[in-house]
Amino acid sequence: MEIEVNKMKHDVFVGNHVGQKLDCALHIGYALKYENLKYYILKLWPFPNVTYYLSMNRDSSDKFTVFTKKIETETSVHFQNPVGYAVLRGDLKEYLEINLRLPKQKVYMSIYPSN
Repeated sequence: MEIEVNKMKHDVFVGNHVGQKLDCALHIGYALKYENLKYYILKLWPFPNVTYYLSMNRDSSDKFTVFTKKIETETSVHFQNPVGYAVLRGDLKEYLEINLRLPKQKVYMSIYPSN
């Protein structure tokens, strides 16, 4: 019997960035972070057949890249097809701002788990 790994679920929203808050937030998906993985699995409800992978950049602790393809081997995981980026902004303390190329849209992932 396989034991399920602990996971954290983070809500994803669209909205207007006003000052230090997100105004008119609309819940559009979620990101899952499993304790044994170094990346997030991002699902957006407007694109139900697409899985995004949010991985921290090697040279920075506050910048991420969004990918659509994951290559997994026995020893490592590599990502391909970058489609956006994400940053931890100093003025928006509760969210990670994710910028996607298509559609050109900013979405916001809560840095606090919802479960």
